[in-house]
Amino acid sequence: MRVFENVKYGRLPEQILDCYFPRGEDFATVVYFHGGGLETGYKTDGGVADYARALTENGVGFVSAEYRKYPAASFPDFLVDGAAAVGWVKRNAPLYGGNGKIFVCGHSAGAYISLMLCFDGRYLEKEGMTSADVSGWLIDSAQTTTHFNVLKERGLDTRLQRVDEAAPVYFVNEKSTFSKILLIFYENDMPVRPEQNAMFYKAVKNFNPAAKIELRLLPGGHCESAAKKNGRYPFEDILSDFVKESAG
Repeated sequence: MRVFENVKYGRLPEQILDCYFPRGEDFATVVYFHGGGLETGYKTDGGVADYARALTENGVGFVSAEYRKYPAASFPDFLVDGAAAVGWVKRNAPLYGGNGKIFVCGHSAGAYISLMLCFDGRYLEKEGMTSADVSGWLIDSAQTTTHFNVLKERGLDTRLQRVDEAAPVYFVNEKSTFSKILLIFYENDMPVRPEQNAMFYKAVKNFNPAAKIELRLLPGGHCESAAKKNGRYPFEDILSDFVKESAG
């Protein structure tokens, strides 16, 4: 595994990423966004090292991106950063042997960022991309309505369910196109999170019954796949299998 830390994808201090690339060439690359409610967390947190190891051992690159967060950030800073990170990987992974195939994923807040990039095309468009340029999206317990910390920024009750330009489901319509999505949520997830994900899945299918989107219920609490069990993170296998099934 070749490791390149704190690579700049923009001019701001937070716009950095860590790249983990397998030796050799012709590999797909995963872009990962960490969770933390858009206000905490970092690109090296949790199982990142294990995810990188699992993927590179299977000949897949892994890039963990940092992004601007509250209280310094405001909507949509973290989305602009997310798109810029994906754009950087799309342009630069081939320089390290990548084959141009990109997968985007994240936990919780990182999943929200990923889902917004997939459905609100304005952010990737600034990077010369569309959601179709991404081979697959793995969304682990995203808020599909307006994120609670965006509501807080607006001075609103964070328990409110709002659907507007800060909500992924707001952009679901007959023109929504994407390659493949895996939506994960949990039996004892955050309040309303299971319903949000089920609603999002139904909304997509209502417009396009043939859409390649899967809704998967897992046991445990919020982002349980990011918790180590028997010395291994379940997300390692979920992510590895998703890339393997989608990269062909």
